[in-house]
Formats: sequence, structure tokens, C-alpha cells
Amino acid sequence: MSYLDFDANTVEPNQPFEVLPAGDYIGRIVSSEIKPTASGSGEYLKLEIEVLGPTGAGRKVFDQINIRNESAEAERIGRGQLSALCHAIGVLRVRDSQELHGKPFTMKIVVREDAQYGKKNQVKGYKKAEGAPAVSPMALAQPPHPSAPQGAKSAPTPPWVK
Repeated sequence: MSYLDFDANTVEPNQPFEVLPAGDYIGRIVSSEIKPTASGSGEYLKLEIEVLGPTGAGRKVFDQINIRNESAEAERIGRGQLSALCHAIGVLRVRDSQELHGKPFTMKIVVREDAQYGKKNQVKGYKKAEGAPAVSPMALAQPPHPSAPQGAKSAPTPPWVK
């Protein structure tokens, strides 16, 4: 037994998240990393995406895009997904996954049944966010990429960025 000095009367209980209804949502990538596949014979790009709207603002969804896979078909599909994301945000040549961060796009979310966890959201596609700027305000406020020429300056923060 472990001693706890905790009074649940003083803390609001967490409420479980319900899945987002299927539909189109505006989002932006807030975190990414390359991870090995379960078999260890390939790699995928793991994306953490923040929902910006029209509902569910602040919620997180996740996607995994095959980058290298022993299945040529899985790799072809993954590269097509990555291409769709790149076209959606207007970054067509990517050297570092961080170049994908902060730029708004539209994503199609579906609800699927997971044997272990029940209902969960899955990203099924990407396209350009309607009415979104070609380069997001977040991207304008970022420092230049490490490979940028010496003396390159970051753009000033636009007034609409908090």
C-alpha cells in the first residue's frame, strides 16, 4: 500500500475524450518524428496534429505515414500521403520534417473501430485549407532553416500571430 495525501474534492475530474465526428477539419502539425516500423525493416513519419476547427479546436489527432517499407505498395501509398500533405501546405521539397510544422491544412478524419481501444480517429487525407494563406503566420514567425544561407533573417511576426 502507498500513502496518498489527496483530496478529490479539490480537483475537477478529467472527462474522457470522445472521438471527433467524421468530417473535414483544419489542422496543423505540432510535432513529428521518424520511427522504425514494428518489424524494424522500415520507417514511418509520426505526426501529432492540432485541430484548429471548425470544431474540436485544441484537440490532437495522430497520423503515421510510411516512408520506407519492405512492402512496395505500403511505401507507394505512404509517399502519396506525404505528397498530399506537402501540396496541402505548399512545401514541395522537405529536408526536415519540422518544415511541415505550423502550416494549416484540411484533413479528412474518419472514425474507425480499434479492437484494443474502441473507437478512434484516423486521418484519411490532406488538402489545402480553403481560405488559408499559402504560408501560415506560424511559418513566417519561425527562424530560418539551419541550412539557410548565412545572414538569412526570419520574417517579423505578423500582427495576427499571438
